[in-house]
Amino acid sequence: MNLNGTFSHSEAAFDPIDMPVTPERLAAEELIHAAQYDYSVVSTYSDLDYDYLNLRIGAEYSFSSAFGFTFDIDYYDLSDNQGYIYGVESGSFYVIRTGFRINRFGR
Repeated sequence: MNLNGTFSHSEAAFDPIDMPVTPERLAAEELIHAAQYDYSVVSTYSDLDYDYLNLRIGAEYSFSSAFGFTFDIDYYDLSDNQGYIYGVESGSFYVIRTGFRINRFGR
């Protein structure tokens, strides 16, 4: 039998972005493209705050030193505490795996 678990909590955010104004001389000589990019609101929607959980339980039954059966269940959960650009993207799911272990050299 085996049991594993992982939990993480993450938070991050952009600081406000201060874009410099294109100098008129450079724009007039077409050395740089003059543009009005507005990044002033990036810091208002860039906050990340989420929790991630992964739990696994598994078992292995050995019929012999060369052959065994495995069974694992994984549970994944993501809790989005602060919706990013696409909104809150929380969810969870299970993964169930079975298989055979073959060791041709034995143990």
